[in-house]
Amino acid sequence: MRYTVDQLLDQMKLNASIPTSQQKFSDARCLQFLNEELNITIQPSLLKLRAEFYVTHIDIPLVANTSIYELPNGVVGWSLYDWGYVDGNGEYRSLSQTGTAYLERFSEITTSDSPKFLYFEGTKINSRPLIGANAIGSIRLFYERTQSELVKVSDCGLVKSVVDLGTEYQINLDQLPIYADGVDVISGKSPYGIIAEDFDAIAVAGTSITLTKTGFDRAPVKGDYVAPTTKTCIPHIPDIAFPALAQASTIRLLEASGDTKGIQIAGTTLGRMMTAVEARCRDRVKARPKKILSKNFLLNTFRR
Repeated sequence: MRYTVDQLLDQMKLNASIPTSQQKFSDARCLQFLNEELNITIQPSLLKLRAEFYVTHIDIPLVANTSIYELPNGVVGWSLYDWGYVDGNGEYRSLSQTGTAYLERFSEITTSDSPKFLYFEGTKINSRPLIGANAIGSIRLFYERTQSELVKVSDCGLVKSVVDLGTEYQINLDQLPIYADGVDVISGKSPYGIIAEDFDAIAVAGTSITLTKTGFDRAPVKGDYVAPTTKTCIPHIPDIAFPALAQASTIRLLEASGDTKGIQIAGTTLGRMMTAVEARCRDRVKARPKKILSKNFLLNTFRR
């Protein structure tokens, strides 16, 4: 079952036996609990399964005489999942990580057109050897992306219809979302991913918004949502985790209410829910569990 943020808010109050008309726990306060529990309970539980739920990548083109590059926005924990180099032919190879203690080993190598090693310095990614004037290719960074901030449905626009204008989509909404820094288009069906990110509107007319096609993962359809960029009215989590998110947030309501007994009961229920979530989400290809392959695996395979 799909849960919008509004439905999660209602479920929280129902679980905690709090009347929806009460004033102590406003929707804004409950939204704060939802966002915090999404980021400190649900997403970390999915990340520890090492099932690549939130892994994405970005290619950063190498720039002549530039050896320092910034982390992309929205990286969980400022940590990368993996990194490598994409050459001028589009071929990818993984790169090893070095550290500042070993930089003297590169002192005799002046510059290169591509990195051989990468290392972190704060939030910056450094290349060794240094990148020279004939830079070729890109650094590819694999990372786990942070969750978009949860907002109410009233802050987003539900897609009612889409008109294909050739190079653009005219997206007709039930209401125009309030935005200033661009919009995201969110899938209204599982897995509720971002199908277009950080788009500026080409034109706005009434409740219709026109966006260029370039950068869409797929065409928008009726039932999707247009949201302010970095925000969403549907959490990007597996369906089975929605009740667990509501339950974890319910405990925050009970804590604020001082309901010690209710916290204990709700905590036991949450434990069972999280066990079920992890059991259902582990080994995403059930018949093909991941295997650790040696670096020479492909070479040896072809030799056979």
